[in-house]
Amino acid sequence: MTRHELAFADLPPSSEANKPKWLVELELLALGIAANHQRVIALSAPSPDSGVTTISRALANVFAQSGLTTLIIDWTGPLSYTNRYTLQDRLRNYDYGSLRPPNCATLRLSTVGIVPDVGQLIEVLESSALKFDRLVFDLPPLTGVQLGQMNPLRAAASADAFFLICTRHHEKRRVLFNAVESAFKASVPISGLIMNDVHHSYIGNEVVRWANRYLRWVPPIKNSMVRFGKSVKELEEGTD
Repeated sequence: MTRHELAFADLPPSSEANKPKWLVELELLALGIAANHQRVIALSAPSPDSGVTTISRALANVFAQSGLTTLIIDWTGPLSYTNRYTLQDRLRNYDYGSLRPPNCATLRLSTVGIVPDVGQLIEVLESSALKFDRLVFDLPPLTGVQLGQMNPLRAAASADAFFLICTRHHEKRRVLFNAVESAFKASVPISGLIMNDVHHSYIGNEVVRWANRYLRWVPPIKNSMVRFGKSVKELEEGTD
């Protein structure tokens, strides 16, 4: 498994040239995802409170600012099983918001009440009216799934890449081992391990504030993903 080190800054960057290290690491991760032509990205954790939602939103914003329309699918709430409307009708009538920041939206399945057939959901999202360049699955932890929540491995099985987010110095080895073992038994390969360093990230304070106040409202930056002369969009299109 590949380890992607994230070190969150405790203050918002003052300019594009002053990016926090964790944002640069997410950009490198996004470039790797683009190079492997992976469209559906799933993120979970061995245990709760590992920052999955925060990192899911940050990664989705990295894609969006590179010009890729991105949909965050929030699987963390309790799901409603209803056949009153078809899946297509419910998605078609769902308010995706104003795509802020530009090119990025969130679909909360607990709000729209979608039957959790992941394959069918992805097929519907492939339709022309709901086409997104990237889908980011914000999944519950592999342990401690509450009644009514989606089984995270069931959703991850339909993704092109599956990353586990672990809290450095706080994740018990046994919990991590059990999470990896459960993914192995479910035949769900783990693409990488993202280490979230709480001693530098302050998940409950500065990072959440930074993500909510800065990332969500920042205007799109042209070629913000450029590393080694290539952006995610350029990498996908095969341009030099």
